Amino acid sequence: MLDNILFYAVFISQILLISFYFPKKLVTRTRYVLDNYPPDVYPKLYPKPIATYKKGLRNFMLLNHLILVLGFILLALHAWLSAGAPADAKVAEGLPIFFGLCQFIPFFLMEISGFKQFKLMRAANLSRKRKAELSRRRLFDYASPVLVFATMLIYLAYIMAECFLGEFKGSADVLVQLAASILCNLLLGGIIFWNLFGKKLDPYQSPRDRDRQIGFAIKSMFYISIALSLYLLALKLMTVFELAYLEILLNSLYFQLIGAFSIITTLRILDVKDINFDVYKKEADAG
Repeated sequence: MLDNILFYAVFISQILLISFYFPKKLVTRTRYVLDNYPPDVYPKLYPKPIATYKKGLRNFMLLNHLILVLGFILLALHAWLSAGAPADAKVAEGLPIFFGLCQFIPFFLMEISGFKQFKLMRAANLSRKRKAELSRRRLFDYASPVLVFATMLIYLAYIMAECFLGEFKGSADVLVQLAASILCNLLLGGIIFWNLFGKKLDPYQSPRDRDRQIGFAIKSMFYISIALSLYLLALKLMTVFELAYLEILLNSLYFQLIGAFSIITTLRILDVKDINFDVYKKEADAG
């Protein structure tokens, strides 16, 4: 009973944090830009009419509100299923993961919209002036060796726990989980590589802002890898010590941690007040 009450409190936190609080913060941040950097002064920032961006914000919040309602419906469904289940039984332990993936859909759509925005900005960039950035980027310029090696050691600790704690026996579930963790880390590594050597998305972005953004993205990938390794390690320890009924609680906390890290650090590190918006002014005013 106590476990269920604890889960309900944590899951309600997941619902409100990711589907209400964080979206509201992002919308406030975007509206600040729209209000303080209007298209008549900063035309390069707006390849589409400003009404399009305002409509996008409304749709973003509407989708988050619908997902928020879905979360409380799923919570009521879980309470109903748990009522007749044994105290130590696992009931819909994948619920926080399934719902967490649903919660990230609006943010994923926002990212896609951002890529389209940059594509339109590049198409509209008719300036013949091109500034080449000759400095070569290196991984340790953006992430300390301590962070890189700590990420590797924590992942190695998870691999060793998976192989030597409990009965490994090459089970299909363990092999699939190991393969999935490798693929996730390869994906994170690919994002790091793309940030280091990929082309510039925003044609007007100042070198300083781009450098800060690259550093933020690269550090984020290492922290996400660490969080994933610790999450998988905790799942393994729960299995070994027969605490599997707490898995649903861990799943919810994990999604909240990822959401909090991704969005709060974006708001704090990439503060719009620190961005150089002069590059988006009219040519005569940009100097």
